[in-house]
Amino acid sequence: MTLSKINLLRLFFLLWLLVFVTPSAQSKQAPLAGEERKLLNSLRITPATAWIEAHNFAGKLPDEKTVNLKDYRGRFILLNFWATWCSPCLKEMPDFEKAYQQMGQEKLIVLAVGMGEDTKKISKFA
Repeated sequence: MTLSKINLLRLFFLLWLLVFVTPSAQSKQAPLAGEERKLLNSLRITPATAWIEAHNFAGKLPDEKTVNLKDYRGRFILLNFWATWCSPCLKEMPDFEKAYQQMGQEKLIVLAVGMGEDTKKISKFA
């Protein structure tokens, strides 16, 4: 994968955030607990200063179960768009797993969205 394709994918994601998430943003102050802030900092994730409510969307898990973003309201959601050919995407997955294990499923949900991939190929990474 060339650097320009990776940059194009990142640009697409940022534009998606600007177009779909920002207009519906609702600021709600929600300070992080010290433990949660430390964990996010260790992953080099900058916590938002205000909550942003994203539009709901649905997707299918490899087992064909449907997942809705709204089902996880009130929890931290790490929404990761990735692909099997993206080596930086694969490299960061263990860190997401570590965060999930440390925070627990009641506090953190990791939704990894496979971009344009075959279900069999993606399920190897579940």
